[in-house]
Amino acid sequence: MASETLSPILNRPITPGTFGHVDTWVFDLDNTLYPGACNLFAQVDQRMSAFIQRYLGVPLPHARHLQKSFRPGSASIASR
Repeated sequence: MASETLSPILNRPITPGTFGHVDTWVFDLDNTLYPGACNLFAQVDQRMSAFIQRYLGVPLPHARHLQKSFRPGSASIASR
């Protein structure tokens, strides 16, 4: 019988590929954890575009358009 990996905080199994075991998220919105020179937000922006492109199966320019047409200035995509 294979042993399960338990979350040390929640004491429940960790399912591979999920984040159910995570109870706290930390977001660096003001460059406190990472220096501004690393261009973290630019990297997040590019990865969001690539995800939208793959998920929807559309060309990258269209994915960027969709990404930027949702709540301009926001770091998230939300339905209207």
